[in-house]
Amino acid sequence: LSLTGIGNEKEALPIFEKLLNGKFAGYSSYYSGIISFRSENYELAYEQFQKAAFKIENINYSWNARYYSSRSASMLSKTDNAITEAEKALRFAYNDSQTALALELLSGLYTDKKDFSKAEKMLLENSTRTGIVGMTSLYQLGIIYARQEKIEKANEAWKKFLFNFPYSDLTEEIKFRLAELSYNSQKWNDAAQQFTEFRNNYPKSTFSETAMYYQTEAIKNLIPENKQNENRALMLYQNYLKLYPDGMFRYQCYEESLNIFYKREEYRKALECAENILRFFPNQIGNEKILKQKNELLRLVNDRNINDPDYFLANAEKYAKSGDAENAAYSMYCALEAFMNSGRTDEAKETLQSMQKIFPDSEWTVNAENFILKGKQ
Repeated sequence: LSLTGIGNEKEALPIFEKLLNGKFAGYSSYYSGIISFRSENYELAYEQFQKAAFKIENINYSWNARYYSSRSASMLSKTDNAITEAEKALRFAYNDSQTALALELLSGLYTDKKDFSKAEKMLLENSTRTGIVGMTSLYQLGIIYARQEKIEKANEAWKKFLFNFPYSDLTEEIKFRLAELSYNSQKWNDAAQQFTEFRNNYPKSTFSETAMYYQTEAIKNLIPENKQNENRALMLYQNYLKLYPDGMFRYQCYEESLNIFYKREEYRKALECAENILRFFPNQIGNEKILKQKNELLRLVNDRNINDPDYFLANAEKYAKSGDAENAAYSMYCALEAFMNSGRTDEAKETLQSMQKIFPDSEWTVNAENFILKGKQ
């Protein structure tokens, strides 16, 4: 036990195993199970917890053995065994903390088997209780109703939770879940308002990033009703990318921003979004569409800047730094054309010399040479 207490469980395990048939067999099985469970050897853990539950007379240790026996069986995908042990843990629980743990475990197991009626009946019977048992029951009721897409019942369970237990540690999560229910049921106005309030009230929440994205999506879906929401959505997409540069919804934010910029004919900004998608998500399914959009946007941007050589030279520098020689050479060719079209022949020649030096084998250098010759003629 001392070795276990100081973290030397590898040394403790063989000693416990030597005592499995002696006076301390039950306790040795229990601690062998604990060590095996922590080291993710769930097969051995399940076996030892089964023995401990049978041999130990101490009700605390016996209950723990049944609880962890169920969790071990669950990790082994032995759901029926896990349910049997969890039901025993609920039946033999002797305080509210144990009852709450057993309810949470058993509710999850019933739900995994899609036996929602059993879970609902069990939780409803305990949902009127005070303290941790009532809290756990109402929280889990919301979960199983949400899993079944019974939105109104999930709302009712979680709102009852907030009314009965306003100072619970779960309050923050439940407020997020309620907003999520509105989002999933396409109540965009409610969802936008709830996620906005959530972010204002819990700016450092672990749910804050997801809340910001869902808030933005809800506002975007209000666009047909109110055009000003497009501005709000775009602002939030851009803010998300600044706040969460490695966020889980980056791709979606770049893509939605691209679509809005394109709709507004802000082609240069749309092009930046397309380039960011292709740079940060090179293997993303659907990138063929983004690549086509990028090529179209390049044409649209170039058409608008056909007489602006500085724009093309800046692009060439950007592409060269990123290692994109093809687009760098093409941008220099566009700059050369712009110089020639505006009568700045000397600068066009200087650009050609740079292309011959930097991109001697590029087809765009050949095209540039032919363009200069044509201009001379």
